[in-house]
Amino acid sequence: MKIMHPEERFERIERQLEFMAGIQAQLCASQQRQDSEIAQNARQISQLAEIVSNLVRVVDEQGNRVEAGFKRMEERQERTDEQMRRTDERLNTLIAAVERRNQDAH
Repeated sequence: MKIMHPEERFERIERQLEFMAGIQAQLCASQQRQDSEIAQNARQISQLAEIVSNLVRVVDEQGNRVEAGFKRMEERQERTDEQMRRTDERLNTLIAAVERRNQDAH
């Protein structure tokens, strides 16, 4: 092992300290970038959560409208079925009357 003079030892320690200070500066810069990215990601996540919430609301509203539309359609179908039953009854009554009349005529 070589014996170092105090001045050499001081210069060596100074270079090591400069090297460590450079690494520390890089770590700080890297941490600042990561902190900035995390903050940006948090904002984007918040925006996406709001968008998803709005989409859920819109989908719920559309589902309610579709459900209401189906209910109205079922009600109309029930009215149509009732009208068809009445029409069938009247036709059957008319057919029976015509058949009686034809039988009476013969």
